[in-house]
Amino acid sequence: MRIRVDSEKCQGHNRCYALAPELFDVDDYGTATALHDGVVPDGKESQAQLAIDNCPEFAIAVVDDCPLGSLARPRQATAVDGRLSRRRGPHVRSAWRSVEGSGDMGLANGVHHLAICTADIKRQIEFFTDVLGAELKALYWMHGVEGAWHGFLRLNDASYVAFVQTPDVGGIQPELGVTHAANGGAPSAPGTLQHVAFSAATRDELLTLRDRLRDRGVNVMGPIEHGMCTSIYFAGPEGLNLEISWSAEPIDERAWIAPEVAALAGIEPDELAGYLAPTAYENTTGAPVPNPEIDPAKPHMVYPPEIYRAIMSMPDDELTARFSETEPPVSATS
Repeated sequence: MRIRVDSEKCQGHNRCYALAPELFDVDDYGTATALHDGVVPDGKESQAQLAIDNCPEFAIAVVDDCPLGSLARPRQATAVDGRLSRRRGPHVRSAWRSVEGSGDMGLANGVHHLAICTADIKRQIEFFTDVLGAELKALYWMHGVEGAWHGFLRLNDASYVAFVQTPDVGGIQPELGVTHAANGGAPSAPGTLQHVAFSAATRDELLTLRDRLRDRGVNVMGPIEHGMCTSIYFAGPEGLNLEISWSAEPIDERAWIAPEVAALAGIEPDELAGYLAPTAYENTTGAPVPNPEIDPAKPHMVYPPEIYRAIMSMPDDELTARFSETEPPVSATS
């Protein structure tokens, strides 16, 4: 059996490497290649097939007649909006989607940034840079919000932790069980953030992060094995419940969706089938879809009603022109 990775299709999810590290490697740009010139050693055929079946871009194929040496070629770094679409630092082998896009139109492809309110943005920046090693990438007046500061700390080139400090945040008192959960297994009000789990690329990196946290005086619980992932738990400033997890392979829904829990949640079998394979979306009109009429039964951001109606009835190009702010606070050119 011989396999080939199409480097033009590969988007750097790296599921093949996670599932079959004996058969695949990943270059500095996140692109997978087949080891052994693509020749699958005896007894590894099932692993190769598992990697083929789990590639979301269908980039891996069996090519028994493919000549040696032409099985895969490393992709060169390419400029996207003036930046290189490549990974930095020691996390090359973690699963990620490139800034060029996942190829899955109509689907969100990850968390760009998670925004958390703070009354002390400096304290949060100090914790996330020193304790977790996240680089400060932005700190500026929040667009469109009088007196608010916005800070971004880098997890990778496509994912950030953000903090928002407004003048009135300090006057809002946190309350365990309401605004915050007391720990990673405790309740808080519906719609509030219960805990945040960051990702480590390997088990060794997870344990290194555990040691880094403890070295900075932070108590850590773990590692704890969950089957689908291995996790460590700790607290951050202002009552944040934090976790770092590592998964050896993607979560297998066949093993991790408990029928009893699905039934207790009121999920019928036909509904579950839809949740497992969400309907693809394609706009066939050739024009942007306008906002629907405001339906009180749907979720809504909370603004004064007349302002919200005006915003939702405004054409997209007008809204973009009126509310966009693109200039950074400092010129990055020398």
